[in-house]
Amino acid sequence: MKIQRIEKTLMYALALVLSVLLLYACTVHNFRSNYKDVNALLYETDNLDTKPFLKAHLKNGDVCIMRDTWEVDTARNVILGKSVCYDYKRNFKPSDDQFIAIDEVVVFETNQQLKKTEIGRIAALTLLAAANVVGAIEC
Repeated sequence: MKIQRIEKTLMYALALVLSVLLLYACTVHNFRSNYKDVNALLYETDNLDTKPFLKAHLKNGDVCIMRDTWEVDTARNVILGKSVCYDYKRNFKPSDDQFIAIDEVVVFETNQQLKKTEIGRIAALTLLAAANVVGAIEC
């Protein structure tokens, strides 16, 4: 009789532990930010002087990881900086290239939460537009 009670108690405890683990597994965990557009990455950074690492997944399956010395050249539409690249099988790929064409990138990843800063830019442009309108009316 006691053995059956102990077995029943263990079964209830196991069911409780499994249900808690199942509930925990169903929650959303955000570990990184993904970007499909370089502008979203550029304009959502809080401080462009302190940059997170940048991981670029390319269309051919390769991945390039740039540490804190990368920058975006919008005139040439490339990302400049030293990178470590791997092929689609994640084998090290020696590369002398110091740039990655933005058109070849599918997804950007970073290691920090990026915050939106468009509000300040919009406010500044609104003030400039208002000054322009006032100046045009006065002229």
